[in-house]
Amino acid sequence: VPLQGQPGTPGANWELLRTTRGVAWAQYVGKVRAHFEEPGGGHAGERALATLLELDLVPAADYPALATHALGDLPPAEALAACRRLGGADWPELARGLGWSLLAHHGFDAGAALAVARQADGELAPLLCEALGRVGSGGHATVEGLAEELALGERLDAPAAYFEGLGHRLLDVKGDQRPAGYFRRTLPVFLVHPTGAEAWLRDVPGPRRAAVERGYRRARALSRVRAAVPALPSAQAGD
Repeated sequence: VPLQGQPGTPGANWELLRTTRGVAWAQYVGKVRAHFEEPGGGHAGERALATLLELDLVPAADYPALATHALGDLPPAEALAACRRLGGADWPELARGLGWSLLAHHGFDAGAALAVARQADGELAPLLCEALGRVGSGGHATVEGLAEELALGERLDAPAAYFEGLGHRLLDVKGDQRPAGYFRRTLPVFLVHPTGAEAWLRDVPGPRRAAVERGYRRARALSRVRAAVPALPSAQAGD
């Protein structure tokens, strides 16, 4: 927003800056994990996750991303056991981050991973299907990639939870035109350009749109904060 003066008027830009969360706790997993990389010390990612959760600072909205970064290299059964062990009553939020574990364990075959997720017992099945939607085909989310992941879900007749996961992924979409330098491929464009996300949603086929939109709306709401800094006076908000 400061670099490009977008997505809109100064008032709209200010509103986004003051109400969008600026901390992604998942970025701390690697920093904490490095302190536990020692022979015989147990799984470093799980220990890092336990440390971050003990701080009691991380909102549950960030639990899926924490689990993705901390437990993604574990087999699904072990990753799930860690979620139950560390998450307490909030373990389902951690389980929403097991998509990478499932995908990697099945050779990045989304169809095979989704088949296993759908066969899980009880409430676990929709959690794992959503988790797969959140990671898509793996790697950075792009507009083109998300369209392919949407089409894949349709071909596999994926459940609504998968498409809700794709809705969460929509908030991570990276754009093609970025300032040169560090942010070129890492800035989540739709996070600060909601009109772009809204336009993409309008093109989603009708039967799937409701589920994708539910996931996106939830992700958008979780990305907001009650800002301590004041809003612009209403007379200037559109200037």
